[in-house]
Amino acid sequence: MAFFAMLSSASKFELEVESGTHIFQREDNSLEVKHFGEEKTTVIPYEHVNLQGKKSSLPQQWLAWYFKSSLSPTSNGFTLFSSVFEVPPVPKKSGSNLAIFNALQASYDPVPYNWILQPVLSTGTWMLGTSKGWTLSSVMCNPNTNKCLFTKPVDTEPGHKILGTIEQVSGSLNSYQYRVNITDITAKGPTQSLSFSSQYFAPWAFVSLEHNPEGPVKDCNELPAMADLSFTNNVLQPTSVDMWQGSQNEFACGVSVDTFPYSGDSQLNIHI
Repeated sequence: MAFFAMLSSASKFELEVESGTHIFQREDNSLEVKHFGEEKTTVIPYEHVNLQGKKSSLPQQWLAWYFKSSLSPTSNGFTLFSSVFEVPPVPKKSGSNLAIFNALQASYDPVPYNWILQPVLSTGTWMLGTSKGWTLSSVMCNPNTNKCLFTKPVDTEPGHKILGTIEQVSGSLNSYQYRVNITDITAKGPTQSLSFSSQYFAPWAFVSLEHNPEGPVKDCNELPAMADLSFTNNVLQPTSVDMWQGSQNEFACGVSVDTFPYSGDSQLNIHI
């Protein structure tokens, strides 16, 4: 269901791209990648992954998350979701992977056309496979195929404030274009940007703390030492009558969520 949600520890990311790259989802669900600054196009064919018996695309990699929908008969999904979150301390124990992100997604379960767009703060061996600190990337994944595309990770530091934004920059029936941006606003660093076009809109919004490999956290030192992972200054448009709901797969190490947070869109806390 998300950035890394259908990816096992053995899975590989499909392609690293330059910031500014535009991805087009074709009618057959293959991806056409127009590389920024290059006269080059990469086509990634659609390859179905057998998901028989999986009721949801949320495996144990998602430790805790919040979700909200916009599913009224007249809805064309969310057009903007921005959030600010702080870079946590680096976990004391290395060897695992963590990802923190807000996101918009086409559907809740891993149907063939599904996609998710995420400004991602991550640490560990994901993507380039060499990160011992925290890095930033804009990411697009198709959870049904285990394929992800991501901008080159940019280093950041604990304590820095990160702004993640997914915005629908144009939209009409069966034609929607989105832009994913992530920026270190403390360092006033460059924005890592990815554009994505699809015939499907985004009725699902998420914030999440993700851990890899799948399964329970084996050592609490794999998680950052902080009381709360807070997503603040949240802007979600258009407004939805649905409430944010919290859910979790991990109950050890103090991980918890508020089932129905009272703060509304303004702040969502994952307790660690």
